[in-house]
Amino acid sequence: MFDKSILSEKLKSDGIVILKNYYDINFCKEAIREIEEGIDKFNDRVTITKSENTGGDCRLFGMDRVYNSAKVFLNETFFLDIINLVSKQKQKSYFILGGKLEYLKNSTQNSGGGWHRDQDKEQFKVMLYLNNVNSENGPFLFVKNSKTTDAKRIRQKQKDSLIIKIKKLVKGYKLTNPRYSDSSINNYLKENNLTPTEVKGGAGDIIIFNSSFLHRGKNISDSIRYSLTNYIFPDTLKQEKAIKNSSFSKTFIK
Repeated sequence: MFDKSILSEKLKSDGIVILKNYYDINFCKEAIREIEEGIDKFNDRVTITKSENTGGDCRLFGMDRVYNSAKVFLNETFFLDIINLVSKQKQKSYFILGGKLEYLKNSTQNSGGGWHRDQDKEQFKVMLYLNNVNSENGPFLFVKNSKTTDAKRIRQKQKDSLIIKIKKLVKGYKLTNPRYSDSSINNYLKENNLTPTEVKGGAGDIIIFNSSFLHRGKNISDSIRYSLTNYIFPDTLKQEKAIKNSSFSKTFIK
């Protein structure tokens, strides 16, 4: 149904590939149930990105430590096969984030804050939509061909932000700040004749992307978006130890 060689070439050129209807609706419904249960059961470990004015963005890191749907998603090798055809070094799935992005009246919300790169060098993630996603409930936005050029970055401190914690997992991280203002991105897109891809889709759709490209979640204006995200890093003992010993791992549910 899906050709790995074709998909890997597209991932290499565009930075993103989409697999439609990869998981069935029953799998997605069970994953949503587990996210809701996890938010209630592990409330003290739920990450809410209030610092980025995204109070409706609730995150459960390490869902694969507890819940079956996340374990299945973590152990799916097809995504890694595609990524490893592109990556400069062998990659491994390390943990799963369960996300609930909910519209809150009179609040600006999106998943992960504004425009950003996770880092300068390649890094991959795999996102699974668990419910139908349209223009209103926070679709993923991605800029193809944004790897070799850059926009002006915001200069500000992000001492305890989520993105800083993730950066510390990766040795050799070079970004001083991965965030961009909307005006900077608008100028960049215009100058380079680029248009963001708005990834609308159905429950069960997979998004494989290189997170060193420009991306963000669109502001949500209605309803809820549920998702699982697979965090992928180089398959090395050093990387595994870095994740295990990082303060970031303390947010994992267990």
